[in-house]
Amino acid sequence: MLTRCPLIRFTRWPSGLRTRNVRPITYRPRRRRHFGVQGENRGLSFDETVAPLSIGHDVWIGQNVLLKGGISIGDGAVIAAGPVVTKDVEPYSIVGGNPATVIKSRFSDEIICDLIGLQWWAYKYDSLQLLEFSDPKTFIRDFPTSEQLKLLPEQRLKVIEHIKMYRKDNARNTEHG
Repeated sequence: MLTRCPLIRFTRWPSGLRTRNVRPITYRPRRRRHFGVQGENRGLSFDETVAPLSIGHDVWIGQNVLLKGGISIGDGAVIAAGPVVTKDVEPYSIVGGNPATVIKSRFSDEIICDLIGLQWWAYKYDSLQLLEFSDPKTFIRDFPTSEQLKLLPEQRLKVIEHIKMYRKDNARNTEHG
């Protein structure tokens, strides 16, 4: 589950995001009673934990997405609204459907390698705000050297802290139109 994860930058996930193992029996103890006589211990053990989920930076996740526990979503990925994602999502790919499949790649392999190599999300926003984000080739070409940029300190936040920051940012953006 997303209970504790590294600070994810420039990533948005909706309130309808869900993570699960494969079957309800693994996460809902009451469902187990249907598989034996009430009160009988059949000696079966169930893992009630959801495997950790890894979400990269600069990821956009649509509404009503179901993510299988234990998968990784690469940097820059886009997940359309409503899919069931059961496998890892490669960096900068767009996925959708049930089960989710790759629709296309956001950029060429060369641009993807360059963006991953830059790790631009690790720098303070004020160091990046003058760069042209709408054209990846220009962004890569004009990206300052690391000596000119201010690195962010590595942090770990609970998901609830991410949500509070997101809501605060959304409220601020709504006020300013």
